[in-house]
This record gives sequence, structure tokens and C-alpha cells, in this order.
Amino acid sequence: YSQRRASQFREAADFGNDAGFFQFAGNSFTPIALTEQNSTVNCFQGQFADNGFPCYLVIEDPRALVESAVGPIVADQSQGFTQTESFEVSEDVIAGYVQGNIETELFGIPLRGNAGVRIIQTDQESFAISPGVPAGIRFTNFLPSVNLIFSLTERDQLRLSGSRALSRPPIFQLGSGFNINFSMANSRLEGGGAGNPTLRPFLANQGDISYEHYFDNGGIFTVAAFYKSLQSFIVSETDPSFDFEPILSVFTNSLNLDDANDAGQLEQFIAAGSPTIGQFSAPTNGEGGFVRGFEVAYSQKFDFLPGFLADFGISANYSYTDSEIDFEASNSGQALSLPLPGLSDHVANATLFYERGGFANRVGLRYRSEFISPQIGINQQLPFTDDELVVDYQASYDFTNGPLEGLTLLFQANNLTDEPVRTFFGQEAQTGTVQFFGRQLFLGASYQF
Repeated sequence: YSQRRASQFREAADFGNDAGFFQFAGNSFTPIALTEQNSTVNCFQGQFADNGFPCYLVIEDPRALVESAVGPIVADQSQGFTQTESFEVSEDVIAGYVQGNIETELFGIPLRGNAGVRIIQTDQESFAISPGVPAGIRFTNFLPSVNLIFSLTERDQLRLSGSRALSRPPIFQLGSGFNINFSMANSRLEGGGAGNPTLRPFLANQGDISYEHYFDNGGIFTVAAFYKSLQSFIVSETDPSFDFEPILSVFTNSLNLDDANDAGQLEQFIAAGSPTIGQFSAPTNGEGGFVRGFEVAYSQKFDFLPGFLADFGISANYSYTDSEIDFEASNSGQALSLPLPGLSDHVANATLFYERGGFANRVGLRYRSEFISPQIGINQQLPFTDDELVVDYQASYDFTNGPLEGLTLLFQANNLTDEPVRTFFGQEAQTGTVQFFGRQLFLGASYQF
């Protein structure tokens, strides 16, 4: 049994001479002078400074500065949207499974493994302050699986597996809160969006096959292929012709209304038969997509080589992944067909190591090609994270005799080349973010009595 609980509680402060949400009151607001006591000038350092990034102004305590001019700022839920965007979510899960082991022969080949099924019942519900009616869904998932290992020889084996997997949506997508954007200046409905308490989890039918060969000295060579069919991938769906009239009529206080005059304007807007059709977005279970690919791994010590070369070894792997999902972008409503977020087409790792006596030395390289990395700004955005190559180093020495026997010294250096994390939109010239995390150096010691 497991449970998840989450809540979102919105509050807002409207300050200035009734100038609107988070707006100052034009000519009636006295400008605040920035001085050395309430602000400072900060400058970038490191590679940002080397690339000409300008210095910038930092206000030490913005809230206190504004309150010195307009008085206390009190956050509450008098703004309608703070009520409709506030909600609680609960998710209760009961799960059980049955599994049987397999130990037999097939066509004279030893076969072992297991087969079973996991049964999961989910009860999820969300309650919003407005409209004040709980909404949710209860459902049951059956997740079968089978894993088989054929022992072809003493050093070779073939693995086959198939299963259905489940991954739950981000819990805040289950929130029943909603928002509506209404332009009082233009007397026009801009659109809106909501969560979805009836979302079901991601489901995937998946299978893979792999061949493994074991060397005399403990090394291994493997090659594998995999395929996942995504059955209910969660996407953001946009209805460009959604009729907001029932919501406008019932939930008048859901709009960003400043006073009774605005509320009266809205009533006139509805009474006049003004268009109430707009764009509405919400998460939903889409048709899904696929993930497929293969991977190769090799690990072995070179003890078959002459002289000092016998103390070297390598551990390396490479994987290729092809994926695709179809969905609509939440900020534009355009149909997109993109790789699965977070998955690179190419991922490779290689570690060259040297071990002799108590001394161990290794250099590691980690590479991954670009991948989609969703981020939240005003709306969800879909930038790419650029490809990266990270170099790490580690050395250690174990004292196996003498007065220091039992002592181990360790040195690690991560990200030796200070590889940055870069994001971009569509093409590399359209930079999103550039982050440098620096090199990390660790020195440690342990002693075993």
C-alpha cells in the first residue's frame, strides 16, 4: 500500500492604486530611488565574464522596498484565480503480485527464469476550492511479466523478457484547478487550461533479447535489442474551439477581476452574446509512441597481454535509442512528433583502468548526444540539451602490509574539462541556458581494523 498527497495553495497581493494585479499605479505612484543601501551591482565571474556578460542590478529586499512606498502588502485569495488554481490531490495505491520460478529444459537446453503478474488498484481524487466539487477516478492495472534465461554453454547464455510497465504522471497534473484568461482591456476571452484528475499512468508493453558471453578472467561481452510500445503516454491536448460559456456563467470569480466594475463588464460581455469560444489546454492520455534500440557492452582485463600491459583493462558500453511520440505543444497547440524527452539517440561510456598491487587508476569518459529536456517557464517549453562529453579520473592505493596495513587513500576528479550544460531551442544558435558546474575534486581516506 502506498499513498501520495500534494496541494497547491495560491495567494496574491494587489498593490498600487487599483492598477491591476502586480501593477503599479501610473502617475499616482512615486518612484523609489535605488541607493547603495537598498541595491547593489553584481557581475558575472568565470567564463560568463570572459564572454562579455554585462553586470546587473540586484535589489536587496524588493518586498520591503515596495512596502515603504505603498504600505503593507497582504497576500490573500480575494483574486478569483487564486481559488480556482488552488487544489489538493490524493492518490492511494494497493498492489499485489504472484510469481512462479521456472527451472527446466527446452530442446535439451537448460532454461530458468520466472513469470508472474502484478495487480495494482489506484484511487485518485482532486479537490479544488472552486468549484468545490471533488473529481477523480478508480482503476485497476494488470502488469504481467516473463523472464527466461537459456544456458547455451557454460559461458554463453540468451535472455528473453517481456512485460507491461507502469509509470505514474507528475502528481500536479492530477490537480482539478483551472485558469481562464480574460482581457478586460480588449473585452476578449484569451483562453484557459486545467489539470486532469482522471489521468491514467503511462503504460508500456516492452520486450528485449540479449546474448551474453563470459570470459575466463571475469570479463563479459553482451549485445541486446529492446522495444517499448507506449500505450498511454501523457500529452498536453489543446482544443482551439472550446466553449467557455458554462464556466463563465457559473465561475465568474475565476477571472482576474479587480473590482465590481470588471465583474459587471463580464456580465455584460456574456449578456451581449460576445464570443465565448477560446483555446483550452489540459493533459490527457494520448496514443503514445515507441522506444526501440540496441546496446553493446564489453568489459575485460588484458591479462592475456605481455608485461605491464596485462595490468590494464577496459569497460565500455554503447547504446542507440530511437523514440517518437506525437503530441501538441502546450504553448502553441501545434502538432509535434518528437523523441521521448530525456532520451539521447547515442550514449557511450568507456573506462580505461590499471590495477597492480594495491594501486588502482582509472579514467572514465561519458558521452550522450542531444536530447529534449522539458522545462517550465510561463508555459511548458521543449528545449534541447546539447551533447556533452564528461571526463572523470580516480586513483586509489590500498596498503596491504606494514604499519599502514588497512589504510586506503582515494582521489577523485569529476568533470575534468568543466563541460557546460547547454540548452537551445530548435537550433544551437538559439541558446536557452548555459550552466557551468565546475570541476569537483575529492580526497579521502579509510581505515579497516
